[in-house]
Amino acid sequence: MKKALIIIFLCLLNYTSSFAQIAQGTKWLSGSINFSSKSDDTIGYNFDYKTKHQSFSFSPIFGYFIKENQLLGIGAIYSQFNYSENYDSNLFPQNNGSTLIKQSKYNLYGTQILYRKYFPLSSKFYVAAEGNASIRIGKKTQTPPDFAYEIFDVKSNIIQSSLSGKAILVYFFTRKFSTEMNIGSLNLNYNSTKGSFQQRTHYYGQPPVIETIKFENQDINVSSSFFFNNISLGFQFYF
Repeated sequence: MKKALIIIFLCLLNYTSSFAQIAQGTKWLSGSINFSSKSDDTIGYNFDYKTKHQSFSFSPIFGYFIKENQLLGIGAIYSQFNYSENYDSNLFPQNNGSTLIKQSKYNLYGTQILYRKYFPLSSKFYVAAEGNASIRIGKKTQTPPDFAYEIFDVKSNIIQSSLSGKAILVYFFTRKFSTEMNIGSLNLNYNSTKGSFQQRTHYYGQPPVIETIKFENQDINVSSSFFFNNISLGFQFYF
């Protein structure tokens, strides 16, 4: 039985090696651009409440095949997020029912490195195993309606890092152009937020006092995705 398994493994190895290999020295260009926008509008008895989410990200990646079927890549990351809340209500007579805006926005800049090993299934199809590490750093600002919350000038520094392992199915249209689908991933994520905000405190018979409050949050989480619940497509160029 053991000899039979060894023979089968050697046959499979010889079978896959008969297909075209990606040569050492080949260059690889990939990346992604994502944009999303969502708005919600809730109309109540004496108010009109609107929210809007917008996000944009751009991450070009350049790679080099250090050995046959083995890719080493490095890339840049840029992400932008915007969130706003708009209120129209007669609950706030001191503002004549005017629209009040709560805004939150931040920009993240980062880099990533990856290592990928390709396993040919046929002359067109490959399976690739990838390891990826990334880090993103940025600043976040928030503008809440201070008359309601007595909080304003919220600023924070953000650090996000991740380690991930992926299984990828690759299809080559030509020797220089391919598409790929992420069929499974396991991710370890770290997030850190450190900042401060101004808070207006009222004391009886005294003018309000503005205090600076500092905060810090950290969290680590593990996530996973598989092709049946998260399909991701991309395109690559080889030259």
